[in-house]
Amino acid sequence: MKNLFNTFGILVTIFIFTSNSIAQVNSDYDKSTDFKKYKTVSFGGWEKESDKILNDFDKKRITDALTNEFNSRGIKLVDANGDATVTLYLVIKNKSNITAYTNFNGGLGYAGRWGFGRGIYGGVGSASTSLSENEYREGTIVIDLYDTAQKN
Repeated sequence: MKNLFNTFGILVTIFIFTSNSIAQVNSDYDKSTDFKKYKTVSFGGWEKESDKILNDFDKKRITDALTNEFNSRGIKLVDANGDATVTLYLVIKNKSNITAYTNFNGGLGYAGRWGFGRGIYGGVGSASTSLSENEYREGTIVIDLYDTAQKN
């Protein structure tokens, strides 16, 4: 019984870690840029008023995550005139998906056991299908980092 609980616990853990792998991270940058020359970075703000989509808590989470990442790389966040400037852009798309659920209801009938009628199943059954439409929002955050002096 103990092995059963251990196995079940491992399966649940694997399911939790694999179900959170929906987020995708893509990056594109100029391969010839030497990022080691940037010692300071300033925050240029949110592009096209995309910060209006987020609440203050989520905006703080994003900026704190960026600050921590820059600090871990030895780059200091300054108020203005940093070596590089970071701007954020948020794209939200409304999406939906449709899921069909089918319920099969067993029927009444006769299945003979001895001799005559053996293996012949008869009767009436039914099935019903219901559709469920789920609407959700899919978001993409674009983090743009550019050289402040050269604007590229």
